[in-house]
Parts: sequence; C-alpha cells; structure tokens
Amino acid sequence: MERARTARRCLINEQAAANERALSAQNIAYLLGWATVDTYIELYTRAVNEAGSLEAVDGNVIKSVIESMDYSPLGLYTFNYEAALSAPCRITVSPP
Repeated sequence: MERARTARRCLINEQAAANERALSAQNIAYLLGWATVDTYIELYTRAVNEAGSLEAVDGNVIKSVIESMDYSPLGLYTFNYEAALSAPCRITVSPP
C-alpha cells in the first residue's frame, strides 16, 4: 500500500516538475484535477469493456458502470456510488 502511495506521489510530482508548476499551484484543486482525469479514464475503460467497443458506449452503459464502480483514483478519495447513496453527505479523502 505504501509503495503505491509513493508511486502516485512520484507521478504527480514528476509531472508538476516537468510542467514547471509552482509549489503554490500544487494545491487540492491540482490533485483533484488529476484524480478526476483518472476517474474518467477508469470509467471509460470499464464502459468499453462492458459494451464491447467505444462506439457501443451510451448513457445506459455509463450509468451502469457508475452505479457499480468502486474505485480510488490515485488513492486520493473513494468513488463508490452505492456507498454514497447510504451516506450522501460523506466524502472520504485518503491522505496522500
């Protein structure tokens, strides 16, 4: 688990350095941007696998994947639709 966290930190830090991001720009919005992109990649990967092709992905497939997805993008938070239904005001954020 610690190795995975270190790898995620390295990826984000390497990209920040490569793109000359100031330390002040590497805030929660920056991290959540990375996590959002990671979530969409996972969402579409699962949707294509479920539908069989990108062309076959439609709103119903996306909805199905969202409702069944349990995912932790870059270890920053947990994306779980079913759990959110039972606790709609609760957001879980894991420490980096």
